[in-house]
Amino acid sequence: MGRDPEGSFPSGISRQGPLEYATEIAKEADQYNGFNLVLADVHSGTMVYISNKPGDAPVVQTVSPGCHVLSNAAIDSPWPKVHGTTVLMTRSVILYVFLDNSLLLLRSSYCSAKKKGSQDA
Repeated sequence: MGRDPEGSFPSGISRQGPLEYATEIAKEADQYNGFNLVLADVHSGTMVYISNKPGDAPVVQTVSPGCHVLSNAAIDSPWPKVHGTTVLMTRSVILYVFLDNSLLLLRSSYCSAKKKGSQDA
């Protein structure tokens, strides 16, 4: 894989899936300062988390669907600010989905009523 002279991760993610790429990074994780990284492929719906907390073996894990928060600690660490952010984000998404679906229903009802009530369209 080879480390970039600037210290950034090497390119190549487009040729590998997130899990394969994270596994490659994990092999050389001790060459980097501590990091948390999330890799995702929207086409396959795959998301992977990798971390190289100093003094520990690198962590590579698949991220399940749902709302997750990443701070300077491990993903979904039970810090109060992480919990609060997760709650706020989840509520925001639920509200957005509810409002978006309500607007869709209103548009759909309006279009149906307009078609039934109008003879010449």
